[in-house]
Amino acid sequence: MKEKENNRGELWKWKPSKKVEGRECLDFLIILGAEVYGYSPCPALKYRLDAAVFYLSSSLETNVIVSGGQGPDENITEASCMANYLMNAGISKDRIWMEERATSTWENISYSYDLMETSPGDYKVGIVTNDFHILRSMLVAKKLGKYQVWGMATKSDMSSKLRYSIREIFALVLYKMQGKL
Repeated sequence: MKEKENNRGELWKWKPSKKVEGRECLDFLIILGAEVYGYSPCPALKYRLDAAVFYLSSSLETNVIVSGGQGPDENITEASCMANYLMNAGISKDRIWMEERATSTWENISYSYDLMETSPGDYKVGIVTNDFHILRSMLVAKKLGKYQVWGMATKSDMSSKLRYSIREIFALVLYKMQGKL
């Protein structure tokens, strides 16, 4: 298991959960967007980005889709914020695909899949999001059913985990009622 110290001095661990066809490299990561403060990622998004950088730094064949539109209080799209963060962390611009329309989890994954279809293939995909959000994200990916998908759950701050976990319960019910799960 690999360990890395994040910018808060905490150690977190991540290891590829599955080898894909004898290799640990996925074809794509999709990082789901979250709130942007000015030009910077919120803490939840920063955890997602740090996990993606960690994976992408050792999986040089993997491309990444940064997915997220622009909220009313955001200066730039979530995708632009994520792309800037990744490039500042040393990830090549050539590996970053931008999806800048999504405003929901369903749209993040659906629009990212649409983007991947511009270069068709039988892709192995990792969806990067926080622990409180991984269940709904994976259920959406399963419903869309286009690719082999693995969830890559990052941690979240304890202070926000309870609030977002409660929100996820309502979101799961809503998505089920809308036929998105």
